Amino acid sequence: MAFHVVYSGELRQKIATILNKAKPLGQAKELGRTFSILHERMTQAPVASGEPRYSMKHVDLKVYDTSYDNLAVRYAVDEA
Repeated sequence: MAFHVVYSGELRQKIATILNKAKPLGQAKELGRTFSILHERMTQAPVASGEPRYSMKHVDLKVYDTSYDNLAVRYAVDEA
C-alpha cells in the first residue's frame, strides 16, 4: 500500500535552502539521496519504518520519527 506524502510550502523551501547550501560543499548529491530515501520510506512503509511517538486522537493521526544518515524526520500517518 502506497501512502501519499504532503509537504508544506515552508518545508519545501527549507529543503531547497539546505540543498543549495550543500552544493558548494559538494554534499548536495548525498543529501538529495538521503531526502529521497526518507521520502520512499514514508510512501512505502511509514509505520514499519518509523518509531511511534504519540497519537493525535482529535485528528486520527499517529506520529512517528525516523532517520537516515544525518537527517531525522517526524511525520504523521493517517492509517484509516
